[in-house]
Amino acid sequence: MPYWKLAKDFLEAEHGIIVSTIVLKELSFQVADKFDYVMKFFKHSDSIRIIKTTNDDYELARKYENEEQFVISFYDYLHVAIAKRLKIPLITRDKELL
Repeated sequence: MPYWKLAKDFLEAEHGIIVSTIVLKELSFQVADKFDYVMKFFKHSDSIRIIKTTNDDYELARKYENEEQFVISFYDYLHVAIAKRLKIPLITRDKELL
């Protein structure tokens, strides 16, 4: 299924997207010249919610990292911890997390 169709179906079902501050940091490097535009879009979108990581997220991510012996990056573990805290599915294209 094309990505545009997935996005269209997602938005029509009135689902939302959670964007962590970690993703924002990565975006600031990837689209540095357009980052202000991206942030403006995120802040004005009804479908996107920006969330901050908590100390509990960091602690749980470190726990996972130690248990799994650093199989994936700490930031991946951090996103798993955030998804667990918020009780939401983690959607990723990262093959190591699938």
